[in-house]
Amino acid sequence: MDIIHYYGQTRKEAVDKAISEHGKDIYVLNETPNNLTNGLIGISIIPAEETIDDQEFESENSNEDLVATPISTLRKLALNFENKYAGKLENSKKVNANKIDQSSNRFKYSTTGKEQLNLSHIEMRLNSIESLIDQLNNSKKIEYYNHPIFLQLINSGIPANTISDWFLRIINTGIDPFHKPEDFNEEISKYLANIVGNNLGQPLEPHTVYFGDTLSNKRSIIIELIDYIRSKNSAQTIGVITINPEKKYLKRLELDFYCTKYSIPCIETNDSITLQDVCNKWQHFDYLLFDTPDIIQDDVHSSSTFETIIEWINNLENSLEKIWVQNSATCHNTIKIKWVNEQIRANQIIFSHFDQVQKLGSLLSYLDDFKASCKMLHTDNNKEEKIKLFEPKWFIGKLLDQV
Repeated sequence: MDIIHYYGQTRKEAVDKAISEHGKDIYVLNETPNNLTNGLIGISIIPAEETIDDQEFESENSNEDLVATPISTLRKLALNFENKYAGKLENSKKVNANKIDQSSNRFKYSTTGKEQLNLSHIEMRLNSIESLIDQLNNSKKIEYYNHPIFLQLINSGIPANTISDWFLRIINTGIDPFHKPEDFNEEISKYLANIVGNNLGQPLEPHTVYFGDTLSNKRSIIIELIDYIRSKNSAQTIGVITINPEKKYLKRLELDFYCTKYSIPCIETNDSITLQDVCNKWQHFDYLLFDTPDIIQDDVHSSSTFETIIEWINNLENSLEKIWVQNSATCHNTIKIKWVNEQIRANQIIFSHFDQVQKLGSLLSYLDDFKASCKMLHTDNNKEEKIKLFEPKWFIGKLLDQV
């Protein structure tokens, strides 16, 4: 790709010379040639007929030569952002000044900074842009938006982009939803079954630690779980341990009040040695339930606090099942999911406030992103059972409004 220079008494004269040879469809760079002489003003241009070899247009026949394709508008846009942040302030001033002088010339203007164009970076950017455009074009297959399964999943609250992605993955394997409906239904069912999993574990493991944000209601769930244990066997012994590094977290009184009322041992630990000692003394208990501070989003202390907690519980002699408690009505924060996956690494999830959600698609999408399987559903409706073991088949039936 050649960059051609033109000179004139004024910038407009140099531009007119370039237009006279290459037409108005030229690409003027914000660089001036270094070899200016006799007080002339120079410009640098890329003519429209220049070409770039494009690997993506290579023929399936490996013996054929690569096809050279013209610089498209898309590629010119990519060139336009090559050094987007180089000399940002200086370039912005140049752009604003030149827009007035060049507005009548009707050619495309580029701000490329002072550095040389890096073609490898341009090609990488082009591949990314073209890939996004391909995805957009694929999602425009409107005929699949009218498919009964598509509409049913939309009505359940699953985002359209997620459903489109499922459809396209299956279609790309050669299974069309209209031509092979039975095969397609089977594949969609596999997607749903894979997300909800097959939870065959015990309702409650002997040693469990609970994490959640300020809206999770996890302490109420701990209370409900104690009630659940006592209703099954009143003779079973239970201990509650609050892990509170550096005493940064003020306990909720409800859990203390409940434990005092029913004579359930409850203790707060502020360091790893105390935590280990309490666990050793209470190792004969049938159940140990561990409470933790609330996770406050965007709080700089949360990360360090929970790094400490994870380190403490990993050093315990008996392993703990890590459970994340998620408010069903707030399943939209993907940033938090990433943080919890990396930091907490919970292997189970309990959805609280389950009675506040009408469409379960948001829970399904949350499970798809969360690296854990669902264990229980919790409701605040006193007329129903507050703690419900998660049943994958029932959940899918409820999701699709079939139960």
